[in-house]
Amino acid sequence: CSTQLPESEVERESTAAALPKVATTRPVRKTITQKTVQPGRIEAFNTTPIHVKIGGYVDRILVDIGDRVTGPKRNADGQISSPGQILAVLSSPELDEEYRQKQAMVAQVEAEVLQAEAAVKVCESMQVSAKAGVEECVAGQLRAQAQYDRWKSEFDRIKVLADARTVTGKLMEESELQFKSADAGRSEANARLKSAEASLHEAAVAIEKAQADVQAVKAHLRVAEADRDRVAALRSYLQITASFDGIITERHIDPGHL
Repeated sequence: CSTQLPESEVERESTAAALPKVATTRPVRKTITQKTVQPGRIEAFNTTPIHVKIGGYVDRILVDIGDRVTGPKRNADGQISSPGQILAVLSSPELDEEYRQKQAMVAQVEAEVLQAEAAVKVCESMQVSAKAGVEECVAGQLRAQAQYDRWKSEFDRIKVLADARTVTGKLMEESELQFKSADAGRSEANARLKSAEASLHEAAVAIEKAQADVQAVKAHLRVAEADRDRVAALRSYLQITASFDGIITERHIDPGHL
Protein backbone atom coordinates (compact mmCIF):
# COMPACT_ATOMS: atom_id res chain seq x y z
CA CYS A 1 0.00 0.00 0.00
CA SER A 2 1.16 3.42 -0.77
CA THR A 3 1.52 5.98 2.11
CA GLN A 4 0.54 8.85 -0.14
CA LEU A 5 -3.11 9.68 -0.43
CA PRO A 6 -4.59 10.59 -3.69
CA GLU A 7 -4.56 14.30 -4.55
CA SER A 8 -8.32 14.54 -4.15
CA GLU A 9 -8.17 13.07 -0.67
CA VAL A 10 -5.47 15.60 0.37
CA GLU A 11 -7.61 18.47 -0.74
CA ARG A 12 -10.56 17.16 1.23
CA GLU A 13 -8.49 16.82 4.39
CA SER A 14 -7.13 20.35 4.14
CA THR A 15 -10.55 21.76 3.47
CA ALA A 16 -12.02 19.98 6.46
CA ALA A 17 -9.25 21.32 8.73
CA ALA A 18 -9.92 24.87 7.58
CA LEU A 19 -13.63 24.78 8.49
CA PRO A 20 -14.67 26.25 11.92
CA LYS A 21 -15.67 23.94 14.69
CA VAL A 22 -19.36 24.27 15.55
CA ALA A 23 -20.74 23.21 18.90
CA THR A 24 -24.42 22.86 19.68
CA THR A 25 -26.16 24.54 22.65
CA ARG A 26 -29.64 24.81 24.08
CA PRO A 27 -31.54 27.91 22.86
CA VAL A 28 -32.78 30.45 25.49
CA ARG A 29 -35.71 32.90 24.99
CA LYS A 30 -34.64 36.58 25.49
CA THR A 31 -35.93 40.06 24.57
CA ILE A 32 -34.06 41.77 21.83
CA THR A 33 -32.98 45.34 22.86
CA GLN A 34 -32.03 47.82 20.20
CA LYS A 35 -30.38 51.17 21.04
CA THR A 36 -29.71 54.26 18.95
CA VAL A 37 -27.99 57.59 19.75
CA GLN A 38 -29.36 60.76 18.17
CA PRO A 39 -28.35 64.45 18.58
CA GLY A 40 -30.75 66.56 20.74
CA ARG A 41 -31.21 70.06 22.24
CA ILE A 42 -32.75 71.27 25.49
CA GLU A 43 -34.82 74.47 25.48
CA ALA A 44 -36.29 76.28 28.48
CA PHE A 45 -40.00 77.06 28.78
CA ASN A 46 -39.12 80.71 29.45
CA THR A 47 -35.95 82.54 28.53
CA THR A 48 -35.54 86.22 29.40
CA PRO A 49 -32.51 88.42 28.85
CA ILE A 50 -32.40 90.79 31.83
CA HIS A 51 -31.21 94.35 31.24
CA VAL A 52 -31.06 97.43 33.45
CA LYS A 53 -33.64 100.20 33.18
CA ILE A 54 -31.24 102.96 34.27
CA GLY A 55 -27.50 103.29 33.94
CA GLY A 56 -25.06 102.72 36.76
CA TYR A 57 -21.88 100.99 37.83
CA VAL A 58 -22.02 97.29 38.71
CA ASP A 59 -21.41 97.16 42.45
CA ARG A 60 -22.14 93.53 43.34
CA ILE A 61 -23.03 90.36 41.46
CA LEU A 62 -24.85 87.90 43.70
CA VAL A 63 -25.32 84.96 41.30
CA ASP A 64 -23.38 83.22 38.56
CA ILE A 65 -24.01 80.83 35.68
CA GLY A 66 -25.77 77.69 36.86
CA ASP A 67 -27.27 79.19 40.01
CA ARG A 68 -30.95 78.60 40.67
CA VAL A 69 -32.92 81.75 41.45
CA THR A 70 -36.47 82.45 42.61
CA GLY A 71 -38.84 84.93 41.05
CA PRO A 72 -41.54 87.09 42.63
CA LYS A 73 -44.35 85.51 44.62
CA ARG A 74 -47.98 86.49 44.19
CA ASN A 75 -50.93 86.26 46.55
CA ALA A 76 -54.43 84.99 45.81
CA ASP A 77 -55.37 88.32 44.21
CA GLY A 78 -52.46 88.17 41.80
CA GLN A 79 -50.57 90.96 43.54
CA ILE A 80 -46.83 90.58 44.13
CA SER A 81 -46.32 89.74 47.79
CA SER A 82 -42.52 89.39 47.66
CA PRO A 83 -40.10 90.52 44.95
CA GLY A 84 -37.80 88.29 42.99
CA GLN A 85 -34.33 87.34 44.13
CA ILE A 86 -31.70 90.05 43.71
CA LEU A 87 -29.22 89.11 40.99
CA ALA A 88 -26.99 92.18 40.93
CA VAL A 89 -26.76 95.62 42.54
CA LEU A 90 -25.79 98.78 40.67
CA SER A 91 -24.46 102.07 41.99
CA SER A 92 -25.53 105.50 40.71
CA PRO A 93 -24.01 108.36 42.74
CA GLU A 94 -25.89 111.08 40.87
CA LEU A 95 -29.22 109.34 41.45
CA ASP A 96 -28.44 108.95 45.15
CA GLU A 97 -27.66 112.67 45.36
CA GLU A 98 -30.90 113.52 43.58
CA TYR A 99 -32.84 111.35 46.04
CA ARG A 100 -31.25 113.14 49.00
CA GLN A 101 -32.17 116.46 47.39
CA LYS A 102 -35.80 115.37 47.01
CA GLN A 103 -35.86 114.24 50.64
CA ALA A 104 -34.56 117.64 51.72
CA MET A 105 -37.23 119.31 49.60
CA VAL A 106 -39.94 117.25 51.29
CA ALA A 107 -38.56 118.19 54.72
CA GLN A 108 -38.55 121.86 53.74
CA VAL A 109 -42.15 121.79 52.56
CA GLU A 110 -43.18 119.91 55.72
CA ALA A 111 -41.66 122.77 57.72
CA GLU A 112 -43.61 125.22 55.58
CA VAL A 113 -46.80 123.29 56.37
CA LEU A 114 -46.10 123.61 60.10
CA GLN A 115 -45.38 127.31 59.63
CA ALA A 116 -48.63 127.82 57.72
CA GLU A 117 -50.62 125.96 60.38
CA ALA A 118 -48.99 128.13 63.05
CA ALA A 119 -50.01 131.21 61.04
CA VAL A 120 -53.61 129.97 61.16
CA LYS A 121 -53.40 129.72 64.93
CA VAL A 122 -51.97 133.25 65.12
CA CYS A 123 -54.84 134.57 63.00
CA GLU A 124 -57.34 132.75 65.17
CA SER A 125 -55.76 134.35 68.24
CA MET A 126 -56.01 137.74 66.54
CA GLN A 127 -59.67 137.05 65.84
CA VAL A 128 -60.29 136.27 69.51
CA SER A 129 -58.52 139.50 70.46
CA ALA A 130 -60.54 141.42 67.88
CA LYS A 131 -63.78 139.97 69.27
CA ALA A 132 -62.74 141.08 72.74
CA GLY A 133 -61.97 144.51 71.33
CA VAL A 134 -65.41 144.69 69.73
CA GLU A 135 -67.08 143.74 73.00
CA GLU A 136 -65.03 146.36 74.82
CA CYS A 137 -65.98 149.00 72.27
CA VAL A 138 -69.64 148.01 72.53
CA ALA A 139 -69.43 148.50 76.28
CA GLY A 140 -67.71 151.85 75.74
CA GLN A 141 -70.39 152.86 73.28
CA LEU A 142 -73.11 152.02 75.79
CA ARG A 143 -71.27 153.99 78.45
CA ALA A 144 -70.82 156.96 76.10
CA GLN A 145 -74.47 156.76 75.09
CA ALA A 146 -75.47 156.78 78.76
CA GLN A 147 -73.27 159.82 79.38
CA TYR A 148 -74.78 161.50 76.34
CA ASP A 149 -78.32 160.81 77.49
CA ARG A 150 -77.52 162.05 80.99
CA TRP A 151 -75.98 165.30 79.91
CA LYS A 152 -78.57 165.88 77.25
CA SER A 153 -81.28 165.56 79.87
CA GLU A 154 -79.31 167.77 82.22
CA PHE A 155 -78.71 170.35 79.52
CA ASP A 156 -82.41 170.41 78.59
CA ARG A 157 -83.33 170.88 82.25
CA ILE A 158 -80.78 173.64 82.80
CA LYS A 159 -81.85 175.31 79.59
CA VAL A 160 -85.46 175.42 80.77
CA LEU A 161 -84.30 176.84 84.09
CA ALA A 162 -82.08 179.35 82.34
CA ASP A 163 -84.94 180.47 80.15
CA ALA A 164 -86.96 181.00 83.30
CA ARG A 165 -83.96 182.83 84.78
CA THR A 166 -83.87 180.39 87.66
CA VAL A 167 -80.18 179.50 87.13
CA THR A 168 -77.33 181.56 85.90
CA GLY A 169 -76.10 181.54 82.33
CA LYS A 170 -72.74 180.24 83.44
CA LEU A 171 -74.30 177.05 84.76
CA MET A 172 -76.08 176.65 81.47
CA GLU A 173 -72.81 177.04 79.59
CA GLU A 174 -71.14 174.44 81.78
CA SER A 175 -74.03 172.06 81.21
CA GLU A 176 -73.85 172.67 77.48
CA LEU A 177 -70.10 171.93 77.47
CA GLN A 178 -70.68 168.69 79.32
CA PHE A 179 -73.38 167.77 76.83
CA LYS A 180 -71.11 168.48 73.88
CA SER A 181 -68.31 166.51 75.53
CA ALA A 182 -70.66 163.55 76.00
CA ASP A 183 -71.73 163.85 72.38
CA ALA A 184 -68.11 163.83 71.27
CA GLY A 185 -67.41 160.84 73.51
CA ARG A 186 -70.36 159.00 71.94
CA SER A 187 -69.03 159.72 68.45
CA GLU A 188 -65.58 158.54 69.51
CA ALA A 189 -67.05 155.33 70.95
CA ASN A 190 -68.92 154.70 67.70
CA ALA A 191 -65.72 155.21 65.71
CA ARG A 192 -63.82 152.83 67.99
CA LEU A 193 -66.53 150.23 67.58
CA LYS A 194 -66.36 150.49 63.79
CA SER A 195 -62.58 150.18 63.94
CA ALA A 196 -62.84 147.11 66.18
CA GLU A 197 -65.41 145.53 63.87
CA ALA A 198 -63.10 146.21 60.92
CA SER A 199 -60.24 144.53 62.81
CA LEU A 200 -62.50 141.55 63.51
CA HIS A 201 -63.38 141.27 59.85
CA GLU A 202 -59.72 141.60 58.93
CA ALA A 203 -58.86 138.79 61.34
CA ALA A 204 -61.53 136.57 59.77
CA VAL A 205 -60.13 137.28 56.30
CA ALA A 206 -56.61 136.56 57.58
CA ILE A 207 -57.81 133.19 58.89
CA GLU A 208 -59.27 132.30 55.51
CA LYS A 209 -56.06 133.33 53.79
CA ALA A 210 -53.93 131.37 56.25
CA GLN A 211 -56.11 128.29 55.78
CA ALA A 212 -55.79 128.66 52.01
CA ASP A 213 -52.02 128.95 52.45
CA VAL A 214 -52.06 125.70 54.42
CA GLN A 215 -53.91 123.93 51.62
CA ALA A 216 -51.51 125.34 49.03
CA VAL A 217 -48.45 124.26 51.01
CA LYS A 218 -49.95 120.80 51.54
CA ALA A 219 -50.44 120.56 47.78
CA HIS A 220 -46.77 121.49 47.34
CA LEU A 221 -45.94 118.79 49.87
CA ARG A 222 -47.83 116.18 47.86
CA VAL A 223 -45.95 117.27 44.73
CA ALA A 224 -42.61 117.06 46.56
CA GLU A 225 -43.48 113.62 47.94
CA ALA A 226 -44.50 112.39 44.49
CA ASP A 227 -41.24 113.69 43.06
CA ARG A 228 -39.30 111.96 45.83
CA ASP A 229 -41.21 108.71 45.27
CA ARG A 230 -40.43 108.94 41.55
CA VAL A 231 -36.71 109.10 42.24
CA ALA A 232 -37.09 106.31 44.82
CA ALA A 233 -38.76 104.16 42.14
CA LEU A 234 -35.84 104.83 39.82
CA ARG A 235 -33.39 103.87 42.57
CA SER A 236 -35.23 100.57 43.03
CA TYR A 237 -34.13 99.66 39.49
CA LEU A 238 -30.54 99.66 40.74
CA GLN A 239 -31.35 96.20 42.13
CA ILE A 240 -31.70 93.72 39.27
CA THR A 241 -34.11 90.96 40.28
CA ALA A 242 -35.20 87.67 38.78
CA SER A 243 -38.43 87.78 36.82
CA PHE A 244 -39.34 84.11 37.48
CA ASP A 245 -37.92 80.90 38.98
CA GLY A 246 -35.10 79.57 36.85
CA ILE A 247 -31.40 79.05 36.29
CA ILE A 248 -28.79 81.61 35.27
CA THR A 249 -27.50 80.63 31.83
CA GLU A 250 -25.52 83.71 30.80
CA ARG A 251 -23.59 86.52 32.45
CA HIS A 252 -22.03 89.42 30.59
CA ILE A 253 -21.13 91.84 33.41
CA ASP A 254 -18.45 92.12 36.07
CA PRO A 255 -18.13 94.47 39.05
CA GLY A 256 -17.17 97.94 37.90
CA HIS A 257 -18.84 97.74 34.50
CA LEU A 258 -20.92 100.76 33.47
